[in-house]
Amino acid sequence: MLKHAGYATAIAGKWQLTLLKRYSRHPHRLGFDQSCLFGWHERPRYHQPLVWQNGKIRIDVQDRYGPDVYVEFLIDFMKANRK
Repeated sequence: MLKHAGYATAIAGKWQLTLLKRYSRHPHRLGFDQSCLFGWHERPRYHQPLVWQNGKIRIDVQDRYGPDVYVEFLIDFMKANRK
């Protein structure tokens, strides 16, 4: 419904509907345009996080704090889709 109304959609944070290592595009299949997610039970969430962004593992966040990565993703998403 949001897409039909002209909105872009994103999700960030914890994803526990399926293991992303098995179904990396699951958030996209459920309607999200973009995603930046912690793979539930796959690896750490905070220190040296495993972050899936748009179906691929980010390798540039090993020295980052997981929630900071999600916040930056959402800020960038909102800036890019503000209209």
